[in-house]
Amino acid sequence: AEEAVSPIKEGLAQISSKICDAAGEMAARLSDAKFVPGSLAKRARQMCEWYKLMNFTDDTSLENVLERLQTAADRDVKARSTEEMKAALNDVLRATSVQSKRLLDEDRLSALEL
Repeated sequence: AEEAVSPIKEGLAQISSKICDAAGEMAARLSDAKFVPGSLAKRARQMCEWYKLMNFTDDTSLENVLERLQTAADRDVKARSTEEMKAALNDVLRATSVQSKRLLDEDRLSALEL
């Protein structure tokens, strides 16, 4: 059973890692910003779309957090708020770290719950 779960855990770990890294980079770019650059908003939207395509486990917890990020990134240029983007990115970082902790749990049932 562990051999069957291991590739799933590895796939989830890689997806979470990519999202966490990207969210961290975007949050760093926004740390002193007075506005949300269009390129950053575009990258956030692309990351959300990528996750929807790669979410082979139908994990709704991370998808819900990413939907909030996409909503913030989809706003009109003048309506985009750095605070809203920062909050959404911090939520993504928290969600990916929670997911990573779950994946480190060696209990087979916990891994299958994801």
